[in-house]
Amino acid sequence: MLYRPSTLSAADQGAFEEHADACRERMLDHVETLVERVPPPGARPVYELAFSPSEALPKRDRRPKLDTVILIEAVAEALDLPASDRDRVVRMTILTQEYFDIVDDIVDGDVAEGRTAEALIVSQLLVALTVEAASRLGPDAVAYWSYHAQTVLCAPFVEARKTPGAETYLELLDRQAGLYAVCTGVAAVVAGADDSVVERYERIGATVCKHRQVVLDYEQTGDGTWNAGQLFDETTLVETLARFEQTVTDLVSDLPDRPAGHIRGLVALDVPRWREAVEKMVDENPSDR
Repeated sequence: MLYRPSTLSAADQGAFEEHADACRERMLDHVETLVERVPPPGARPVYELAFSPSEALPKRDRRPKLDTVILIEAVAEALDLPASDRDRVVRMTILTQEYFDIVDDIVDGDVAEGRTAEALIVSQLLVALTVEAASRLGPDAVAYWSYHAQTVLCAPFVEARKTPGAETYLELLDRQAGLYAVCTGVAAVVAGADDSVVERYERIGATVCKHRQVVLDYEQTGDGTWNAGQLFDETTLVETLARFEQTVTDLVSDLPDRPAGHIRGLVALDVPRWREAVEKMVDENPSDR
């Protein structure tokens, strides 16, 4: 897994992180292209809130999300998308991830005092950019994204109406996993894949997303009641992460070696070493959890 204890060999992990660095450079180029499409005076706040760490949205210290760019580039390669479509799908993915993340921060009250209106406006500018990006991929991509995005946006309703627990957490996680699934699914739609292939790529995206979310939740146990670190016991946590990793491994088993390896790298977490590192961090900085 990226920047965490991994089950990959030292050589394979080094190669994976080298690939991630190259993905980051391409991602920053895409960000520059996207910001150039925003008319002034909107370009600056879009860049500052959506594409870089900011005081307005303090919950994340890295923007945009690198793991989704690694994922979508691997999916595009596995689907043999031409370079122009690959770049469009990557840009749409970057926009989608940051849009949903800002909306989540607004809903959860994680915006700095006095900056909520700014965050809301930036989120709506991202919607406009995403619609433009989707239109460049064709009407099927627009229809697909519009429908599946609603599943993600409805997730807070589930959270508001149900009592926190391990089972309901997994139900909520299934909905939130659409955050990645909509992007990997769009890539398959753009490739002209049939329904079964689109569904497979949705599952790849969804499972990578669920694995990542459980990891982040455990690392931030004190952050809210809908949290794997609070709702899962040790056995459930370990078994859930193992199940997600195995599902990803099975789903990519017959994909070309290079993209399959990059996708597996996103979930190749050495759980015992990772938990030990998290607990050590908590012991040293108890206020962080």
